[in-house]
Amino acid sequence: MGPKVASAPAPAPPRYSGRLEDYVPAAGLRWLVRGAPAKLAESQSFRPALDALLTRDRLRAVAQTTGFALETLPRGVIAGFDLGTLYLAELPSATAAQARARFKARQIHEPRERRPDPNIVVLTGISEGIPIGMVSIDDRVVAYGVGDPLLTRVVEGYARGKLKAKSAFQGAALGGLREETDDAPLAAHVPGPFDERWQSAAGGLLAVTTAVTAKLVPTSAGRATLELVLHGDFAGSSAAERLLATYRSAASSSTGTALGLAAALDARSVTNMQNDRVTLMVPLPLTEIANGARAVTTGDLADILRLTPQSISPAAPTSSPDTR
Repeated sequence: MGPKVASAPAPAPPRYSGRLEDYVPAAGLRWLVRGAPAKLAESQSFRPALDALLTRDRLRAVAQTTGFALETLPRGVIAGFDLGTLYLAELPSATAAQARARFKARQIHEPRERRPDPNIVVLTGISEGIPIGMVSIDDRVVAYGVGDPLLTRVVEGYARGKLKAKSAFQGAALGGLREETDDAPLAAHVPGPFDERWQSAAGGLLAVTTAVTAKLVPTSAGRATLELVLHGDFAGSSAAERLLATYRSAASSSTGTALGLAAALDARSVTNMQNDRVTLMVPLPLTEIANGARAVTTGDLADILRLTPQSISPAAPTSSPDTR
């Protein structure tokens, strides 16, 4: 009888849960945008608007910087926090090694690399004096933390199963709201409560609003419907009328006109039977709005997606983390 052949070690278990939001903490979250870039790129509703905002040259530049093409991503999430921004991307194939190589190439000094798990790689560095980190999971997901070193550690903790803190849609403000926008190719969420600066907004409705969700639903070529939902206790507040009046006033303003919203006044609003949510529905001419936005900003979305310290988004109107 020959020598026994040692059995091959069992492969490491996969670490990606299948939802990018599972790696975004609820604590300190100010806003969250999620979407399906590949679906947006293929949609006749969104494609002309995207072409206006993201030129082909810009897309190539972003791909050169990141190691992946934005328009091929099945899912993407951007989340804003008090001190930084978290970017997460699900890749169409196991090509995170390319993204790691590009991350290293962008650093002036050699970044620190750790492999706390066979399927998790953590890179940390400094860009223009601001901390920036990257975590890859199963070579299928890449997450970038810009501005706050804690963001990278949080993603690592969730991926390793070591962090039990509530994720974005488990927190008190956004709990149970993920399903409301699961079917949308582009959606946004803002947790409340809202501080004093914003409580008079939306006709005073934000004073009793616990969360805001919004999604764009494609309808026809170059057009989509915006569904904006405020969650809270709106009993006896005439919430639907106040929200509709607020939108029409904003759309008719000089800024709204420049953005093309003056042509999108065919809006309606409704409060549900429980008076705990008020919904605004607006058919939008996306292409015209994108052209207006580009003219107003003289830029495009690539500037937001450069994954550099300058791309950190401004603070959103929410309360301090310890109130969530």
